[in-house]
Amino acid sequence: KNTQSRIHNLQENEGLGGDTETQFDDEKDMKKDEVEEQVLPKHSTTVNFGVPPQRLTVNCVSYEPQTYQDVLELPIHDEKNWKEAMQTEFNSFKATQVLHSCKFARRERAIGCSWTYKLKKAADNS
Repeated sequence: KNTQSRIHNLQENEGLGGDTETQFDDEKDMKKDEVEEQVLPKHSTTVNFGVPPQRLTVNCVSYEPQTYQDVLELPIHDEKNWKEAMQTEFNSFKATQVLHSCKFARRERAIGCSWTYKLKKAADNS
């Protein structure tokens, strides 16, 4: 009896009262409420499938060859695209009769020409 009265007195002094199990259950419920109230981190809802981030565009290189030899040294896909563009331009010269073959006298020389390789860009520089 003496030990039980001491425990009862300690519980009353600490504000536990006699029903410690109920108090612990209340504390568990409070912790559950606190967890439910925590704010989850925000996640972006932006959809950008297939669009590289702006920070990676510096690594994208657009190469404009200076000579025909540079075209031949490009990867096969790029080389093919440049050659198709050259053929299209050449066909355009023929169609508009800007270019035609002719014979020269022994000391006459034709005016030289060269290809200029440039990538076409839209008005917004893309």
